[in-house]
Amino acid sequence: MSSPTRYQPEDFQRFEKFLGSLAKHGLGPKLSSQLDPADVVQTVFLKACSSRRTLRASTDAGVAAWLRTILQHTLATARTKARKQAERIGSQLPWLDPEEPRLRLKGRSIVDAALPPSIQLEEEESLLQLTCAVNGLPEVQREVVLLRHWHSWPLRRIAHHVGRTEASVAGLIRRGLKRLEQQLQDTAV
Repeated sequence: MSSPTRYQPEDFQRFEKFLGSLAKHGLGPKLSSQLDPADVVQTVFLKACSSRRTLRASTDAGVAAWLRTILQHTLATARTKARKQAERIGSQLPWLDPEEPRLRLKGRSIVDAALPPSIQLEEEESLLQLTCAVNGLPEVQREVVLLRHWHSWPLRRIAHHVGRTEASVAGLIRRGLKRLEQQLQDTAV
């Protein structure tokens, strides 16, 4: 007999900003113009509520990882549906550009399952802290930092996208990374 989970549906709302940020950048700038990241997050919450009995995590980091997995599946389904719709109507949408990276975490979509559980938990907690720190950046800094380091966009493409010079974008990225480093040092203390 399994013990009931201590997380109730309303508890998932604490992760709304975290998931919203991941959804926005998982969709990318082009697809997010067609799908609202908030709608994607609500879909994740619905799925989480209907399958919360499968939740085995007992910490916020574990719940965040579980919700992020649901988000990744939801985003993959949304991309597949959009791709099929584009094929059905016979148009080539610009966000289907194969050069644009999909949602990923520098080579890993989730913490490596081969690692010992204690290391997995530490990495999940670090990822949660990083996401909170990124969400604390001003909007334009957050956008350029994520486009550069999450989507691997070149400076020229970011500058064109945000309507600024490459030098301005480089400065925003540098200041954003410095601010992230400071925020992460402050939370580690």
